[in-house]
Amino acid sequence: MDNKDKIRSAVAQFFKVPEAEVTEGFVFPAARLQGAVGRSALQAALKRIAGVDLAAAFTANTYGELVNAPGARPSSGAAVLAVGIDLENADNLPDAKDPWITSAEIAYCTRQADPRLSFCGLWCAKEAAMKCGPAFAGLSPKEIEITHDEDRRPGLCINNAAHQTGLSDWLVSISHAGRIAVAMCLLRPAASPAPAPGSAAPSSAQPDPTSRNG
Repeated sequence: MDNKDKIRSAVAQFFKVPEAEVTEGFVFPAARLQGAVGRSALQAALKRIAGVDLAAAFTANTYGELVNAPGARPSSGAAVLAVGIDLENADNLPDAKDPWITSAEIAYCTRQADPRLSFCGLWCAKEAAMKCGPAFAGLSPKEIEITHDEDRRPGLCINNAAHQTGLSDWLVSISHAGRIAVAMCLLRPAASPAPAPGSAAPSSAQPDPTSRNG
């Protein structure tokens, strides 16, 4: 799905009309855009669903005006970075009856020195992912599974076939202090191009931002 299709989908969902009706001549229903609040809601929907921040959401009256506005298409070759962060007290976790965690996550957390704090870290990681970008929009916490490799570095696994895209580009970090857990989810920036033959390589590698605590 290209950027224009994502914007069309966002507009259709916001105005609750079939996507087929959202052509360049589609006029935005005025009742849904009353005042700055309505326009702000449209801008927020475009950010959440299409991943674009369009000032034209405050001025456009048709889909054509919106989709052809500056910023509707990302600049060619530009790196995109999305970040989500969440912090929580381990004593404020959701009720255990709420099915937000998978059996694999339960198995991991119960092996840790403080299982509740470990559960809290996973909850924060799921919340951070959902705040991070449109790739996670519409997913429930249980569909975003936090995994760990043999070195205890956290990662992401989406248990929803319709959202299996780009997971290798996402990084997760989890940390704890006292009864507080914090997690960050970010989109890995585009890799730098390989140096030309005969040019100097970078002098040092960047540290791995992922945490070894979960």
